[in-house]
Amino acid sequence: MDQKLGSPAGPQGLATPAQAQHFLALSRTTLWRLTRQGVLAPVRIGRSLRYRWSDIHALAAGGTGGAK
Repeated sequence: MDQKLGSPAGPQGLATPAQAQHFLALSRTTLWRLTRQGVLAPVRIGRSLRYRWSDIHALAAGGTGGAK
């Protein structure tokens, strides 16, 4: 699917931090703050962080993203 529309493009529907920032219209600082607060749970692949598109869409829709 098209990355510009915020659709799953990576393995298992994972987004890079830059893709998450762009889709949610957030600054890098705000994305990291949401990550630290547990609002958006990252997936670690090696040394890289990725975010689940399902969590990103849930947060955009007013949900809590990947919070547990």
